Amino acid sequence: MYKRRAFAIVLFIFLFFVFGCDKTKNSSTDVNINTSETAPPLLDVKIDSLLTSQQVGDALGVSIENTVVTDEGTSVRYLSEDMLSYCEISMMDCDREIFDSTISFYEDAVDTPNLGQAAIWSNDAKQLVVYNGEYMISITVAVNVDNNDELLICARQIAALILEKL
Repeated sequence: MYKRRAFAIVLFIFLFFVFGCDKTKNSSTDVNINTSETAPPLLDVKIDSLLTSQQVGDALGVSIENTVVTDEGTSVRYLSEDMLSYCEISMMDCDREIFDSTISFYEDAVDTPNLGQAAIWSNDAKQLVVYNGEYMISITVAVNVDNNDELLICARQIAALILEKL
């Protein structure tokens, strides 16, 4: 009796592996989805096409040698030849609520008038954050200048150029 049960169990396991694990059959759970072809881009605008390296360089007062697009096209970094000076521009499609929530994290935020619907400047982050009604645009600048007011001027020039194109 014991041998019959053991034989039945071994036979069941064998049949399970032979018929239950057949890799050639398609099941409804074996779907191969390639999201790189079907997923929409995060932005409907190409940031690096909004500004030329020359425009960024003119605003910063340095020569821009490299442009690097990152984060699935939502960020672009313009770098000087020595890589010590740069401007990083990031964009996000969002509503005003997300913008307001984001800028609440900047403890040193100062309102910056006459840019989009709303804008703030952070001396600590050396960053200008602008909302134009559709996009939140973040412009971080790093240039060897005497004070942060000059950095704000650089960032405002870049923001104005971007807002014109949008």
